[in-house]
Amino acid sequence: MLALVGILASAVLLAVVARLAFGSPLPQHPLGFAAALALGATALLAVGLLVAAVAPTAKAAQALAVPVFMVIMFFGGVYLPRFLLPDFLAEIGAYTPPGVQALLDAWTGTAPQPLHLGIMAVIAVAAGAGAAKLFRWE
Repeated sequence: MLALVGILASAVLLAVVARLAFGSPLPQHPLGFAAALALGATALLAVGLLVAAVAPTAKAAQALAVPVFMVIMFFGGVYLPRFLLPDFLAEIGAYTPPGVQALLDAWTGTAPQPLHLGIMAVIAVAAGAGAAKLFRWE
């Protein structure tokens, strides 16, 4: 919960500073943006918890997390803009945990698609449940 609050606070601070310093527009659909950001962050955090739950050591968790998050970020458009990807890869990217398409939709004025939000929620619940089931104290 603390990580999620920190992510949301960072996003608000970044948007306000960008608005004041550069005149950047604010999200046109703020509730949709907040929902997409919260679900995307929750899904990513849950995936991180799942990686930590299956890893035997902290060092192994780091080794497992890097490729997992590199793939997620690739599909999300961090390394290469999604519009440059082949159509089928860009479509996959619309449903990845960062919620890039849902965030873009909310920023530009349309509500995020329920399917985008729903898939992020499913990822968050599935990864969270998997992490809870596989977690062990050692």
